[in-house]
Parts: sequence; C-alpha cells; structure tokens
Amino acid sequence: MPETSKTAKPKVPAKPKAKTAINGWTKVAKPAAKSAGKKTVAKAPVAETKEKKTRAYNRKPKGSFADLLKKQVELEKAKNGAKVDLKRQYENLLKESEQIRAHYKKLFNESIESAPKVRGAGAKKAPSRGYTLEQVKLFIEQTENGGTIKIPGKNSTGIKRINAAYVKAKNKDAESVLALLNK
Repeated sequence: MPETSKTAKPKVPAKPKAKTAINGWTKVAKPAAKSAGKKTVAKAPVAETKEKKTRAYNRKPKGSFADLLKKQVELEKAKNGAKVDLKRQYENLLKESEQIRAHYKKLFNESIESAPKVRGAGAKKAPSRGYTLEQVKLFIEQTENGGTIKIPGKNSTGIKRINAAYVKAKNKDAESVLALLNK
C-alpha cells in the first residue's frame, strides 16, 4: 500500500467554475452535494412533534364599557326604587296627619291648622338690628361738627338711613330721629 502523509490537508469547498447569465443577472452555480461523506438522518414525521402552546392572558380586565353600563342601569333601578319608597312613606305620613287632624277637631271642636303668614310685596326680608339713642346722638354731634361721620356698629348704609331720618325729622333732636328710624 502506498504510504500516506500523516498531515492531512483541510478540505476546502470547491469554487464554482461556471457562471450563467439569465436575463442580465449572473448566477453562481452551487457545488454538488457530496453524498458519500454524509449520512442521511431520518427526520421525524411532522405530526408527531408537539407544538408549544401560547399562554393565554389570564388577568381579568378591571372594567369595560359594558360593565360600566350594567352598573349604571343597576344604580338607576336602585335610585328609582328609593324614590318610590320615599314617596310611599310621604303619602302614608300625610294620611296619618289627616287622621290626627280630624281626631283633634272631633275632640276639641277647633282646627289645628294655623293661618299662614302673608308677607307684603315690599316687606323686608331681614329686619335691621335697630338703632340706639346713643348712635343717633353721636350722628347729630358729628353732623354739627362737620367732617366724616363714623358710628360704631353701623356701616355706610346705616349712616345713610340715619341721615334720611334726620332730614325728615321736624325737630332735629335724637328722640324724633330715633322715632322715625324705628317705624
């Protein structure tokens, strides 16, 4: 047998020798596969391999628009139910008060109801705090002396009212001005 050299040369794939031109493109020919050096391994059939399942999203959503609408419908029903219940209670209390009123009239021959107070069209909503004799005297002193008028416990509107009463008064004394203010 012929002797072989102990140093082995690494196998380098062969360079393609032929180039073919198709429609202006150059194509490199691939080298032929060496079948003698490689063993073919049988591949498993595709049906036998198990595919990895994707994990499902397990978290429940915090809320959706449909859930919101359901909650609103429930709240509306509860609100309407509460209104109906309160109306029934009110009507029952009215009936009970009518019975008490009739029973009182039967016992004492007089009505429980009091006449409602009627306010006039020009009536004051809040009564004024009133004026004291000392405030009116102080006003008269300050007007006679001249200058700015300052009365403790009265603002500019109160001072204007005292001035209007002072102008209308026949006698320019404190008692007549106070009498006009308290009418």
